[in-house]
Amino acid sequence: MTCIAYTYRTAGIHVWIGTTERILAIVSAYNEEESLEATIEELKQKAPSIDFVIINDGSTDGTRDICLA
Repeated sequence: MTCIAYTYRTAGIHVWIGTTERILAIVSAYNEEESLEATIEELKQKAPSIDFVIINDGSTDGTRDICLA
């Protein structure tokens, strides 16, 4: 997804200023209590600029608690 911070036109030319790109990682988790924390930490270390969301699919272990922490 590209976000345009500011644009203007000069003599029919589009000039783009302040464009940024962001990446969203979607992490699905079902009963991943034992591995989820390590996965999140590794994601933060290897790709600190990436945003992420964890989708907890009705886990019956402690996955929900890790997601809420």
